[in-house]
Amino acid sequence: MSKSNENLLYEIMLFCDRLGLILCQNETLQVGRQLEINKTIEKKRYFIYRRDNDSLCITPWPLFQAERFHLNFEYRILKDSTYFDNKKLKMAIDNAVIRIRTCCFVK
Repeated sequence: MSKSNENLLYEIMLFCDRLGLILCQNETLQVGRQLEINKTIEKKRYFIYRRDNDSLCITPWPLFQAERFHLNFEYRILKDSTYFDNKKLKMAIDNAVIRIRTCCFVK
């Protein structure tokens, strides 16, 4: 794999990591207001916003092949933001309620 391909894959991973945090924490703003995801893939600045019909849009549209898709994911909400050790963190994750969310993305 070339260095440029490795860099692109790393940029995509950073983009997905930040987008995942935004979605799991339900940080999308009210209709029409944009939230910056980050400046990663090919050094472009990406934003997410909610439309009137509750679908989500990312601008500019990233490397997604489809112009419309649904994303289903599970998440857990932990009570504390820090844990003394990995054992306590694992216990908190194991005991947290699993929640499911679906988002519709439209170009």
